[in-house]
Amino acid sequence: MLVAALIGALFGVESGRVMPLDPSTLRPVGRGEAIAPMRGPVAWSPGRRLAIAVRPAGRVQIVGERTVETGTDAAFLAWAGRRLVAVGSDGAVAGGRLPTPVESAVSTGEHAVVLSRGSLAFISSTGAIRQVALPGVAHAGLAASSRAAYVADAGGVLEVTPDGTVTRRLIMAWPSKGSQPWRTAALLGDTLVVAGCDKPVHSGCARPSGLRLIDTRRWTSRVLDSQASWFKRAGRYIVVERDGLRVYTADGILRIHALRGSDVAAQVGTTHAYAHIIGAVGSRTRAIDLRTGTVRMLPARVPYLL
Repeated sequence: MLVAALIGALFGVESGRVMPLDPSTLRPVGRGEAIAPMRGPVAWSPGRRLAIAVRPAGRVQIVGERTVETGTDAAFLAWAGRRLVAVGSDGAVAGGRLPTPVESAVSTGEHAVVLSRGSLAFISSTGAIRQVALPGVAHAGLAASSRAAYVADAGGVLEVTPDGTVTRRLIMAWPSKGSQPWRTAALLGDTLVVAGCDKPVHSGCARPSGLRLIDTRRWTSRVLDSQASWFKRAGRYIVVERDGLRVYTADGILRIHALRGSDVAAQVGTTHAYAHIIGAVGSRTRAIDLRTGTVRMLPARVPYLL
């Protein structure tokens, strides 16, 4: 099996194949597996099984295994143990229907956790669904561990356990009325990383909420970058595309600040970020080693990374 044989490798889609790649050069290190045309979301299981929504609608390919019919046009994918959970934008899920709009889905190992506006659902490996009401929660960020799910919105952070217990762990001041703030979140060990926007505008974000690190053991919080509205998780690192590329550790140390003064776009793996300068004609992609800061220039064409 492709994935099981290359645990820890970086994978990308190139010419209709899922390819294992050398993280420092993005060159293929094997033949890969053919896949149908990608349609939407991708989800890795804790055991490194890879599911990709493909065309036609209603199909998901588990790479190296089989293609399954989901019965819904999957907008989100997540794993509950060995069970793949596909959720449609209309809330359709095998065994039931969730409230809409659906905003995100993550895997905890034993459960798939699905966030809808005003609701959170835990889906077990047997397909059982436990729905938990979260009144007033919208445009929130979702992260989860085997112990609990964390829902971050403009008002703070809720901790929700699989038995349905909801605890408000952190309270923050809401932005001014009339705005539609949003948040995104990820979990690095015991650190919850949250960023977002307090005043979205058509062209982006007029007032970032900042990049915040929250200790889920002590429930202390600090702002790491007040001007950040978005981040990407890259293994044990936090990557921010602002004034170039900034790379932080989970404890808030700025390890790398590359391409200063430039607007960049980046894809990330677990050990490298792959960035190019926006608007620069002929700009080549740089592979930036997140452990050392070493920069390597890559060919112009870069695969879509998974």
